[in-house]
Amino acid sequence: MSTDQHAENLYGEERRLIQRAEREKRLVFFVGAGVSVPSGMPLWSTAISEIKTRMKGDLQDDALKIPQYYYIQHGECNYNRLMKDIFKYQTPLFTNDIHRELFKFQVRTIITTNYDHLLEDAAKENYRVCDVISQDSDLPYGFTENKIIKMHGDFEHNNFVLKEDDYLHYEQNFRLLTAYIKTLIAENTIIFIGYSFNDPDLKQIFSWVKEVLGHDMPRSYMIVTKTAYSEAEANYFKNFGIKVLYASMLWEGSDHAE
Repeated sequence: MSTDQHAENLYGEERRLIQRAEREKRLVFFVGAGVSVPSGMPLWSTAISEIKTRMKGDLQDDALKIPQYYYIQHGECNYNRLMKDIFKYQTPLFTNDIHRELFKFQVRTIITTNYDHLLEDAAKENYRVCDVISQDSDLPYGFTENKIIKMHGDFEHNNFVLKEDDYLHYEQNFRLLTAYIKTLIAENTIIFIGYSFNDPDLKQIFSWVKEVLGHDMPRSYMIVTKTAYSEAEANYFKNFGIKVLYASMLWEGSDHAE
């Protein structure tokens, strides 16, 4: 069987469903840290390792507790300063091929857990006018149909979500955004891109998917690259209503929309 035939057998129907959702304006992207790595941003694991090197003592290897420990030991100002340094706040960065591919789709809403401005820059490069929403008070003032939702806040407002307390109190601190994103999940086809299997952001988002949609939901997908097929991983995400797709085969020989 040829590679094209194999890809069609595996993903032909999923590709058609995604294309249909795009045509009907029911396609929403969730964009994670992996999309910004080619532009120079760190992976989550790299950032946590860098924070850990600044800490004293034998710390448990917990991605949310390590920044929490730093915050407790060194205070809010030093914590904010270090996070802005690690995540290259105000450092000139440039969009990459993944950003450009994303904006080839006719997608009105992109939700991101990233703090950088690369999606906004890519929108401008593609002459796409977008509202940027990074806090509850931004929601009532949107004027365009295109939106970039920075669900984990940003450095401009110092409301970025990173340490354990931020996750524990997320729905309290982002009440309107939480409700809005859950509505988007319930009414659209969702594609997650730029996330790793071990990304803690996925646990938060996937728990929403399961809570909101249960067993009666639009299809949701997670696109992965450079990762071999794992039945255990596929079944794990299937439990959340997410189908794992492998990018190297998904779009082979096909346009985005028919």
